[in-house]
Amino acid sequence: MVGDATTVGEVVLITERPLDGNSDQDAAGLAAELASRIGGKATTFRQPTERPETSDLRPGQLCIATATSWDILAASDPPKGTALLLVLEPRAAQPQTGADGRPEEHADPVTEASGTLEVPPEWDLRPED
Repeated sequence: MVGDATTVGEVVLITERPLDGNSDQDAAGLAAELASRIGGKATTFRQPTERPETSDLRPGQLCIATATSWDILAASDPPKGTALLLVLEPRAAQPQTGADGRPEEHADPVTEASGTLEVPPEWDLRPED
């Protein structure tokens, strides 16, 4: 959260879907739940853009939006008397890899069982004399 709002009279929720009272387990659901609890009937909706536009917020407004990176929050400077609250969306899970660097379903069972890993010669891990 960034900004200097001391009181919240209205919440601006940036979302693609309307607030329906059902709390989902994703970032958009959490953002909607927060907007509902903080703003109640004083919640308005905006369609999302690449970055939440805070320049047109009025004093006493709290903007709640989802984001994929904290960089958006760091780059935001809401007007005096307003605030921006971001709910971070989780990153997509990366496929698990085995010791041989291949995805687990294709990992070499011999390498996995022995617990050894071949190091490329250019890594030269020998201690210096």
